[in-house]
Amino acid sequence: MAKKGMLTRKQYKSIKKMDHNDMETWVESIYQSGYNDGRKSVPGIDLEEVKKVILNIKGIGEKKAAAIIESLDVNMAKKVESTQKEC
Repeated sequence: MAKKGMLTRKQYKSIKKMDHNDMETWVESIYQSGYNDGRKSVPGIDLEEVKKVILNIKGIGEKKAAAIIESLDVNMAKKVESTQKEC
């Protein structure tokens, strides 16, 4: 039995026979699988928790904290969209 992440002899032979397009598709699927595993393993950011921390900073009130959180939310949504387009 092969270890997780290790190629079996059968997989090795099939990879060896691949043409350029097949290899590109295979590599993309491996990358996407790793990317998805990485995304699952990293917890997301909790904006409410960030807001609590920001409110503890002297000189930042409720309005400024809300503006910061809104800006973070918009920028993170854009980043997620661009990441999804790349994949």
